[in-house]
Amino acid sequence: MRTEFTNTPGSRIPFTRACAIWPIMDFLDTIGAPTERFLLQAGIPPALLEQPESLVPLHLVYSFLESAANAEGINNLGLLAAQQASTYDMGIFGESLREALTVHEYFQTGLQVIGSLTLGERFWLTNEGNKIRIHHHLPGNETPGFRHADHYAIAITLRMLLSFTDNQWSPEEVCLHADNELKTNKTDMFWGTEVIKEHAHSSFTIPKALLQQAIPLQATGVQLRQKHLNNSQQAMPDGLENAVKQVITSLLPDGCPDIHLAAEAAGMSTRTFQRRLGEIGTSYSNLLQRTRMQLAAQRLAFTTKPVNEIAASLGYRDPANFTRAFRGKTAVSPSNYRAQMKNLT
Repeated sequence: MRTEFTNTPGSRIPFTRACAIWPIMDFLDTIGAPTERFLLQAGIPPALLEQPESLVPLHLVYSFLESAANAEGINNLGLLAAQQASTYDMGIFGESLREALTVHEYFQTGLQVIGSLTLGERFWLTNEGNKIRIHHHLPGNETPGFRHADHYAIAITLRMLLSFTDNQWSPEEVCLHADNELKTNKTDMFWGTEVIKEHAHSSFTIPKALLQQAIPLQATGVQLRQKHLNNSQQAMPDGLENAVKQVITSLLPDGCPDIHLAAEAAGMSTRTFQRRLGEIGTSYSNLLQRTRMQLAAQRLAFTTKPVNEIAASLGYRDPANFTRAFRGKTAVSPSNYRAQMKNLT
């Protein structure tokens, strides 16, 4: 038996939802770490993480994890953050999991909707006699930040299973992705389980009988924090052009992203990034301009924010530059455009 649901993005640019990394931010805040500084160092606007379903470039999340772990001297950041995390707290994805009544339903639901939480992340199951092996794979290179994220995901999955069984079960072993730098303490980190390293991806096994385990009502009845209550979810971008426009949209709150930061967010070198865009007949500067103008039109038409605030949100330091750019594309000023759109409604 092999059960696998994957989301293979044509864009090849992976994103994750803000709510997926909130537990890591909470952990860093708890120990007094300068979380916002680490986000900025990685090129992630802190304001982007205020809404649970916001899309964050996954490669920048890896940079954030690496920066925070190095600065705080935490070899096992992903594992430690997972100790108090719950998949049920992960926005709309978590709400879908909350509907499962058995471990089998929990995994089947998770396998089907994982692509809505992190683009390119994969979980799959394989049959090993009287056991089922749960495999996990994240997109990206073998950087310390990537390893923290991989360990975080596998540890949360294990923690949920332990809670379902009231800690009456633990895995016989945990196989981790190739890991030469991060250290694990098997007693503290994986509930006394043997850790086996140097695998192509992370995995662990569970008895087939555990799939029929009913999930206790108290496990699904956890009260959501107010900031998780958001019923809208933007779809993951498809195609390279849409993915790059999403990268730009995600990074604009911290100022106009240059091509080097956008390429890093896409997980490519700047040269490869430029070449890939050229292959589809566009350029970064063209997509940057189009994205800013499209967002400007939306915000002028559907919000009451002052023009200077909209300009700043789009990375324009001088509102006059925004006005010139907008007039150059639409032949009208931002104020006149807003008035015209108001007359149409």
